[in-house]
Amino acid sequence: AESQSKTKPKKESSIPGPKRKKLSYKDQREFDSIEQSIHQAEAALARATEEHHRPDVVTNASRLIELTREISTLTAEIERLYTRWAELERLASSRITF
Repeated sequence: AESQSKTKPKKESSIPGPKRKKLSYKDQREFDSIEQSIHQAEAALARATEEHHRPDVVTNASRLIELTREISTLTAEIERLYTRWAELERLASSRITF
Protein backbone atom coordinates (compact mmCIF):
# COMPACT_ATOMS: atom_id res chain seq x y z
CA ALA A 1 0.00 0.00 0.00
CA GLU A 2 2.93 2.32 0.66
CA SER A 3 4.17 2.18 -2.92
CA GLN A 4 0.73 3.21 -4.17
CA SER A 5 0.49 6.19 -1.81
CA LYS A 6 3.76 7.68 -3.01
CA THR A 7 3.35 9.94 -5.96
CA LYS A 8 5.46 9.41 -8.98
CA PRO A 9 7.66 12.30 -10.00
CA LYS A 10 5.92 14.34 -12.65
CA LYS A 11 7.32 14.27 -16.13
CA GLU A 12 8.60 17.48 -17.60
CA SER A 13 5.86 19.64 -18.99
CA SER A 14 5.03 18.95 -22.59
CA ILE A 15 5.20 22.69 -23.25
CA PRO A 16 8.55 23.34 -24.81
CA GLY A 17 10.79 25.80 -23.01
CA PRO A 18 12.94 28.40 -24.67
CA LYS A 19 15.16 27.07 -27.40
CA ARG A 20 18.60 28.41 -28.09
CA LYS A 21 19.04 29.43 -31.66
CA LYS A 22 22.56 29.83 -32.97
CA LEU A 23 23.79 31.95 -35.82
CA SER A 24 24.25 29.95 -38.97
CA TYR A 25 27.81 28.95 -39.78
CA LYS A 26 27.97 31.57 -42.54
CA ASP A 27 26.56 34.32 -40.29
CA GLN A 28 28.94 33.39 -37.47
CA ARG A 29 31.94 33.57 -39.80
CA GLU A 30 30.74 36.94 -41.08
CA PHE A 31 30.15 38.16 -37.51
CA ASP A 32 33.63 37.05 -36.47
CA SER A 33 35.31 39.01 -39.28
CA ILE A 34 33.04 42.02 -39.75
CA GLU A 35 34.94 44.28 -37.34
CA GLN A 36 38.12 43.68 -39.31
CA SER A 37 36.26 44.42 -42.56
CA ILE A 38 35.01 47.70 -41.11
CA HIS A 39 38.50 48.69 -39.96
CA GLN A 40 39.93 47.92 -43.40
CA ALA A 41 37.22 49.90 -45.19
CA GLU A 42 37.66 52.84 -42.80
CA ALA A 43 41.44 52.78 -43.34
CA ALA A 44 40.93 52.77 -47.11
CA LEU A 45 38.50 55.68 -46.77
CA ALA A 46 41.00 57.62 -44.67
CA ARG A 47 43.74 57.04 -47.27
CA ALA A 48 41.47 58.09 -50.13
CA THR A 49 40.29 61.18 -48.26
CA GLU A 50 43.87 62.15 -47.43
CA GLU A 51 44.92 61.75 -51.06
CA HIS A 52 41.82 63.67 -52.19
CA HIS A 53 43.08 66.71 -50.27
CA ARG A 54 46.65 66.67 -51.58
CA PRO A 55 47.53 69.72 -53.70
CA ASP A 56 48.78 67.61 -56.63
CA VAL A 57 45.46 65.71 -56.72
CA VAL A 58 43.26 68.78 -56.39
CA THR A 59 44.69 70.02 -59.69
CA ASN A 60 44.33 66.61 -61.39
CA ALA A 61 40.67 66.45 -62.45
CA SER A 62 40.64 62.80 -63.54
CA ARG A 63 42.27 61.59 -60.31
CA LEU A 64 39.99 63.84 -58.27
CA ILE A 65 36.91 62.33 -59.95
CA GLU A 66 38.28 58.81 -59.42
CA LEU A 67 38.91 59.46 -55.73
CA THR A 68 35.49 61.06 -55.26
CA ARG A 69 33.87 57.89 -56.65
CA GLU A 70 36.09 55.72 -54.46
CA ILE A 71 35.20 57.75 -51.36
CA SER A 72 31.50 57.47 -52.18
CA THR A 73 31.77 53.71 -52.69
CA LEU A 74 33.75 53.22 -49.48
CA THR A 75 31.32 55.35 -47.49
CA ALA A 76 28.39 53.26 -48.74
CA GLU A 77 30.27 50.03 -47.96
CA ILE A 78 31.09 51.17 -44.43
CA GLU A 79 27.44 52.05 -43.86
CA ARG A 80 26.40 48.62 -45.18
CA LEU A 81 28.93 46.88 -42.93
CA TYR A 82 27.75 48.74 -39.83
CA THR A 83 24.13 47.92 -40.65
CA ARG A 84 24.98 44.26 -41.14
CA TRP A 85 27.04 44.19 -37.95
CA ALA A 86 24.09 45.57 -35.98
CA GLU A 87 21.84 42.95 -37.55
CA LEU A 88 24.24 40.11 -36.69
CA GLU A 89 24.63 41.39 -33.12
CA ARG A 90 20.85 41.50 -32.77
CA LEU A 91 20.59 37.93 -34.04
CA ALA A 92 23.39 36.77 -31.76
CA SER A 93 21.91 38.43 -28.67
CA SER A 94 18.37 37.21 -29.26
CA ARG A 95 19.23 33.54 -29.43
CA ILE A 96 16.39 32.53 -27.15
CA THR A 97 13.14 31.86 -28.96
CA PHE A 98 9.88 30.46 -27.72
